[in-house]
Amino acid sequence: RNRITWEAYNRLGSGRLALARSADAFFDNLIPEEQVTAKRIFLRLVRPGEGLEFTSNRVRLRTLYQAGEAQYRVDQVLDKLIAAHLLRVSEGDIAADTQVEVAHEALVRNWPRLVDWLEEERQNIRQRQGVGDAAERWIASGRDPGALYTTETVLQEALRVVEASGVALNESEAEFIRASQDVQQAARQEKEAARQRELALERRRADEQ
Repeated sequence: RNRITWEAYNRLGSGRLALARSADAFFDNLIPEEQVTAKRIFLRLVRPGEGLEFTSNRVRLRTLYQAGEAQYRVDQVLDKLIAAHLLRVSEGDIAADTQVEVAHEALVRNWPRLVDWLEEERQNIRQRQGVGDAAERWIASGRDPGALYTTETVLQEALRVVEASGVALNESEAEFIRASQDVQQAARQEKEAARQRELALERRRADEQ
């Protein structure tokens, strides 16, 4: 009848403590490769909030397949996370709209292992999210070239952030980065062409003299 004994409650601890213990037990039973995948999934599903808070972030299932890992492993770990009631899936009208999120908001704040990951990755996650936000703004602008990374310094920093975060580019972000690289390459080519034109002009002037 949705009840437990007082003895069992004291043995398990509070609801939050029981949740943390359950999550730890689940994680410790994964093989090392699955632990890496599980950590990456959680870091994808959690984003910085205001101040020191972190909040769960619902993402499309297909986004998790774009992290550079084998899809079968992602599916395998996801199935285990869902069966353990640590993640939940929201079915969309079509398969592409299926979304995944952390099952319990309390897990984000009260699972010590996850809190430690988030503290370590706080800056990386915030900067990594900035890359995703920039890609979304570019797409929302109708792929306006002015919304791309137009300087080499900014682009290289974005790539550094992505590598440091351990979260690979998704489809939209990869398109955004490629477009930024193309714009910068075109700018370099135009600059070189202008330099060559100037050199040719100087040679003609020298010949005339």
